Amino acid sequence: LTPFSKPPFQTSSSSFSSSSVDGSETTTTTTKAATTSSSRQQRQQQQQPPSLPVNYISSYTTHWEKLLLAEHQETVQDFKKRQRTWSPQKLEDSGFSIFHAWAEPDSEILGEKVVRIYKPTIRVADSSAT
Repeated sequence: LTPFSKPPFQTSSSSFSSSSVDGSETTTTTTKAATTSSSRQQRQQQQQPPSLPVNYISSYTTHWEKLLLAEHQETVQDFKKRQRTWSPQKLEDSGFSIFHAWAEPDSEILGEKVVRIYKPTIRVADSSAT
């Protein structure tokens, strides 16, 4: 804003006169605020992305669901292959399996159950302690 311009909350109006066929004069007054708001609405409508048809959205979700399902099935097949071919120690060392353990319900976070997994540890007697 310049020091001499009007603040945005003030509106100015303009008027014009026209003569009709019967000679009477009509005066029309328009406010700058009304034209500004309508032009603002037009700009907002132009800036909004076009709405997508429902069949486009459903085909998009179907596409991604198929890809995710294929990835999941491949992961399951890989895991089953590892279970058949790897030793239990290798499965446990790589983090794919936990043997000789038990689980108990522990808590709930954001609606998801949390389980605490216990695995017994084997303590070797220290021969230096006498």
